[in-house]
Amino acid sequence: MDAPVAAIITTVYNKESYLEDCLESALSQRTNFPFVIIVSENCGQDNCRDIIKKYKKRFPFASSVQGTKGKGFIPFIVDCSPSKNIGLVPNYYWCLSQALNLGVKYVSFLDADDIIVDAYKLQDQVNFLEKNSEYQMVYSDNICVGADVDYSQAVTMAKQKPYKHSGIRLTAAYETHYLPEFENSGITVRSMLTSNNPCVAGAACFKTEYLSFFPASVGDASELVTPDLPVWLELLKYGRIAKEDKVTFAYRDLTESGSRSVDIENTERFQRGSMNIRNGFIDRMLDEINANNDSNTGDIKVGDGTHLKISDLQSLKKGSEKFYYGKMLRAYAKNAPKKYFRFVGKALKKYPELLFANDFWRSAGIRIKKFVS
Repeated sequence: MDAPVAAIITTVYNKESYLEDCLESALSQRTNFPFVIIVSENCGQDNCRDIIKKYKKRFPFASSVQGTKGKGFIPFIVDCSPSKNIGLVPNYYWCLSQALNLGVKYVSFLDADDIIVDAYKLQDQVNFLEKNSEYQMVYSDNICVGADVDYSQAVTMAKQKPYKHSGIRLTAAYETHYLPEFENSGITVRSMLTSNNPCVAGAACFKTEYLSFFPASVGDASELVTPDLPVWLELLKYGRIAKEDKVTFAYRDLTESGSRSVDIENTERFQRGSMNIRNGFIDRMLDEINANNDSNTGDIKVGDGTHLKISDLQSLKKGSEKFYYGKMLRAYAKNAPKKYFRFVGKALKKYPELLFANDFWRSAGIRIKKFVS
């Protein structure tokens, strides 16, 4: 049997209502290479394990050799669910290690409540990465859908955003489909460390070439609040990130999630955890410079071709912290107005220059509107 070229990784925890749509969207991928769907259910309280068993029975290990006209390879499903809950990020990295063990060259994350809405997402993104060695990852446009939107509705909604039609077939057996356009995203190590992460995980596909020691290099994964940011930063050390001008993915916008919450304590945990990821990455690059150069003139080359000196990295660490305070100023103004002024004092004491930043005045505007209303 041919080894899988790519893997779609899905972790599951109490997502019974959405899991079948998620798996069907992964199985819909039309490729001219074998790929695997790696699923790990993290000991929730619903029937997700039964759903996974049903799909694994339909798509066993041997199925990846079966090519079908018009659809390419049928994937096989690997169930690597743990015997006890290991946490969100460790579960993702456990699946990533299984993908690396299988020798896959490309990986795409897919949360159990999200949907791939383009049948050629994996094929097109792998094609681009195969042809462009300077890029380590590509991600696409996406749409947000509500909790009540199903798989077919999400696909219909995605098609409402037009993109260029090519009239070209991947192979003689493939349907005519839209050929996406790719461009450099402009994302750099600097921008990823000091601003929002623009890459929605499920819309991306990335190379595994430089991830053989991952996640051991990032430390204890149980302390991480998100699986994608550490991977994106690691990849940016070795190459660029491209943007695909095409909608391939539907992000399910639920009322409460790790990155989006009206609970200020949850928001604080996520934003501080994200800052810790960024700062930990900077500390590891500083350690690498110091290990290779005893003087303060050392630097490190990153994927966009620039060289970062020790002073650059120290400045980026301050930028990362300022970004955290800016995000939290808006969060306190919106969701915890009674605690807003206390946090303002804390932020300005740490970084007085925030008084002149857009984030400060934006948060003040939110607070004034809440007070007036």
